[in-house]
Amino acid sequence: MCDAGRIRHHLKHNLWRSDSTIVFAGYQAVGTLGRNLLDGAKDVRLFGEEIHVSAKICRIDGISGHADREGLLRWITSLTKKPKKVFIVHGEDLTADLFASTLRSRLGLDAEAPYSGSVFDIAKGRWEIRAQPHRVEKLESKASSRANTVFGRLVAAGQRLVAVIKQNEGVANKDLAKFADQINALCDKWQR
Repeated sequence: MCDAGRIRHHLKHNLWRSDSTIVFAGYQAVGTLGRNLLDGAKDVRLFGEEIHVSAKICRIDGISGHADREGLLRWITSLTKKPKKVFIVHGEDLTADLFASTLRSRLGLDAEAPYSGSVFDIAKGRWEIRAQPHRVEKLESKASSRANTVFGRLVAAGQRLVAVIKQNEGVANKDLAKFADQINALCDKWQR
């Protein structure tokens, strides 16, 4: 996530160079330096210095130390004793919510994607604290603010979709399957 360790030194000495390329492999959490760079930050602060970003910033999707959706589904279905409760605690909120929904609908598991700060007492089998979502603002440069506004609309649409999905829990399986097919077709069209 570029928030600690020697990567910060590498970034300090290379972000300002227009002949450098910084390649991210895998997920960068919202609010981290890595995510801010991927989101187009033009200036960042490292070791008390303002660094102008002149390097090319790019990402390689699909390379991660974590299993993908299908790998996780294969893993959990291979368990002989199914878990009583599953918590999805990694990745973007929308992705985590959708994966928890998949575990509920496809496998019948009690799955949730709690927000940071939630506390579940495993011994008692109940929530002690159920945190509410809070938006982490990303750093924006003036040049990228217009593009980010449009992207923000897309993110808001995705959050609305998650809310609609949650409202449909318990609807007839035939209708849920049709809804899932429509969403997957849309994802197939736009996945890059």
